[in-house]
Amino acid sequence: VPAKRADQLAEVDLGLWAGLTDQQLKSRYASAHRELREAPLNVNPPEGENLGDAEERLRAFVKKQLKRNGKAAVGLVLRPLSFAMLWRSLAGQQAPEVWEGMRHWPRPVVIDCSSEQPVFSGD
Repeated sequence: VPAKRADQLAEVDLGLWAGLTDQQLKSRYASAHRELREAPLNVNPPEGENLGDAEERLRAFVKKQLKRNGKAAVGLVLRPLSFAMLWRSLAGQQAPEVWEGMRHWPRPVVIDCSSEQPVFSGD
């Protein structure tokens, strides 16, 4: 199976927050931490990528690939935050569900997009 790298699937750029634990983020950036929990798509990490823009980038790329490939399968490899944001968007979850999505599937996931509502299943 041919594989290619797609920059549109890059992990979300967390800028100066990259590498911080949840506790460190909470103590250093309390208001931003609260916003991340309540409305993460409105957050723009310092020197990073707006999370709403990142989700749109991921969703647009996947929709384009699905349309281009028709009924053929598409394989994706995503980092945890990118996967969680894409999962949230495709599954129609509320924005705060992004963080739950990062813990939801520790293994490869199959997303069946053949119907109007995507179906997620773990290996």
